[in-house]
Amino acid sequence: MSTLTIHPLNCATMCPHGAVRTGIIDRDPGRIVTTCLLIEAPDGLILIDTGFGAADIAAAGGISSEGRLAGFQPIAYAGHDAGAALDGAELVFAVGPAYSNAPFGAACAPHVRPGATYIVCPGSCAGALVFKDALGLAPEDDSVTVAETSTLPYAVRITGPATITVYHRLADGYYLAAIPARRTDEVLGLGASKRRFPRGVSHPATVFG
Repeated sequence: MSTLTIHPLNCATMCPHGAVRTGIIDRDPGRIVTTCLLIEAPDGLILIDTGFGAADIAAAGGISSEGRLAGFQPIAYAGHDAGAALDGAELVFAVGPAYSNAPFGAACAPHVRPGATYIVCPGSCAGALVFKDALGLAPEDDSVTVAETSTLPYAVRITGPATITVYHRLADGYYLAAIPARRTDEVLGLGASKRRFPRGVSHPATVFG
């Protein structure tokens, strides 16, 4: 029996969509992000798109966390149906790298509900603006609020089925801003009153007028 070497790969188009919106580049950078396995087989290389994560979380009924933040968080839905995930949601966190802002916004667009708040985490390269554009809304539209954070609150890796390890947790806070800018304090207040924000969101920064 031959031995196969397997390499886990995080694959993505790395240029954020905000770079297009702000004029840094003049073309669409793409919308692909996935976790793959690269297998060194005797007759060549095999690339497998794993779809890793959602089925394990659904089966476990939630996510177990180890490291700097330990415990179990029940998850009502884990899958790829944006409508099911967003049904009745008042506060939506779109957590991912900068190149995910536009695809996440596009996925949410058919399910937008007036009065909802969307937080892009983090919002590198005008992430909130890119997300709102993908929702099909103008920056000045105030039917919903779109906010962004300056960075991720945790450094996390998947370390097992439905299991993560938190390697780092910000202790000194990070910045948040909303579009329209006058909604920034309201978004911060929403998190403080309902304990929905990750630890450390405490310093507002107005970046859009």
